[in-house]
Amino acid sequence: MHRLAALALLPLAGCHLLIEHGPGQSGAGDEPRVVDAARLEASARDRSPSDLRAAERGLGDQRLADRTLAVDAPPDKSIKLEQGPPSDTRPPDARPPDQRPPDQRPPDARPPDKRPPDTTAAPDLVPVYPEIVWQKTFVGTADDVGLGIAQDGNGQVFVTGYTQSQLQAGGPQLANNGGEEIFVVGLDGGGGHICSRSFGSPANDRGTAVTTIGSGVYIAAALGGTATIAGAPYSAPAVLFEVGLTSCVATRAKSLSFVPAALAADGAALLVTGQKINLARFTPSGGGFIDSGATTLGASADLGTGLAVDPPRARRLLVGIFTGTVNLGGCSQSSLGSTDVFFASYNSNLACTGSSRIGAAGGDTANGIAVDSAGNHALVGETSTGLTLGALVIPAGRIFISARLANGADRWAIALGGQSASANAGYAVAYDASGNLYVAGRVGGKSVNLGGTISDALGTSDLFVASYTGSGVHRWSTHLGGAGAQAEARAIAVGPSGVAVTGSFQGTVTLAPGLPSVTSTQRDVFVLLLKP
Repeated sequence: MHRLAALALLPLAGCHLLIEHGPGQSGAGDEPRVVDAARLEASARDRSPSDLRAAERGLGDQRLADRTLAVDAPPDKSIKLEQGPPSDTRPPDARPPDQRPPDQRPPDARPPDKRPPDTTAAPDLVPVYPEIVWQKTFVGTADDVGLGIAQDGNGQVFVTGYTQSQLQAGGPQLANNGGEEIFVVGLDGGGGHICSRSFGSPANDRGTAVTTIGSGVYIAAALGGTATIAGAPYSAPAVLFEVGLTSCVATRAKSLSFVPAALAADGAALLVTGQKINLARFTPSGGGFIDSGATTLGASADLGTGLAVDPPRARRLLVGIFTGTVNLGGCSQSSLGSTDVFFASYNSNLACTGSSRIGAAGGDTANGIAVDSAGNHALVGETSTGLTLGALVIPAGRIFISARLANGADRWAIALGGQSASANAGYAVAYDASGNLYVAGRVGGKSVNLGGTISDALGTSDLFVASYTGSGVHRWSTHLGGAGAQAEARAIAVGPSGVAVTGSFQGTVTLAPGLPSVTSTQRDVFVLLLKP
């Protein structure tokens, strides 16, 4: 048996192709053969996590494919091909064929051994999984959900979301004033508890996004009533506030006129977007925040969902959803379907410098955007009825990644997910300093395809995390869950400690292979840290 030495994902129209090559083989002259996917999955499941990690380390830099093979395949299908040196039925002392004419061979020359090689043995293929460093769960007696996550320059991890109970996050049990409460939890790079606090009114309140600037941690939150934050009352619909790096105590706050969905650091300022495609910028100063630009771009049904800042090019990138025609602050777009995706770029004055649309006849959604150091950017979302991105047709009910160059031209695209359209959702995306891309969300149904090994979802919905090179080649991926369980990843943050992910789970799930399963009768919060 031989080990997998390279993987290559070639996204074609509506399909994913996985080409596997043997170690050190050029593939020249080898006849590819279809491998039984179920048999490969069973082989992989029999391996312990330590075996998998050891095998992956053995792959080294050849984890990525040396080449790709274009194969026509019907939409929404996956083909596995295997190449490499099979076991040989020829005796050990069999000589290679003597190519000289018979009259020039020495008397003892053996005739060529014409017995075929043995191709019946199953190849020893190793799925490429990420290494999970640690897992944490925050539990209560009702629904608790992680919605936002961030890392500071020291690798400390901060999580926000909402709790319907008195959440236990590693420190003292958090108070609850009624309904849903905002929570903030700080963890060190090893997963140790630093601080945790809850904030809220007697109504329903949610922390929707979190980011850091220097030693400050900033939370954007929706309010259902009046809450006391940083010693003052703040009322619906929303609030922006800062908490201490090691105390999680609120130190200043600012009322927002719209429900926020995304938050990003813009130098020393903060960009916020959300309801009605509001785009606002605030600068922390003294005991509060100074308004440094704001505009309302859409109607009540329109929403800004993601923000990214590109300092070298002085750009602010905004993504969201809209219907009809929308003026994005100097750029206009019109939708094709019930809901389309918009992308827009803004200068330092928050004036639109360019925009584009993604959409088809049905409903399409984008939930996040990220930008790398070269200005290349990627959007993640899902489509209800299918759409075309460049040359790739994204099937209905699938997650899409649309990667673009700094000038906005299409770079690559890929479709992800399983056969359960209602369970597939791409929620978050991030780049690391090397230009590798990370996405997170949920998947469900049979034949979950994230670009690597194809397998069925473990539960009703599984959380997933996947990574790709800047050019779109699959690096690693995993989907985690349990029989009958529900799990989803809602936010991702890449920083000094690694790749941090948060979301929620319900039921009995395995969040990290090799670590104990966790069980909850209602939704509870998880935090995972993975190696890049």
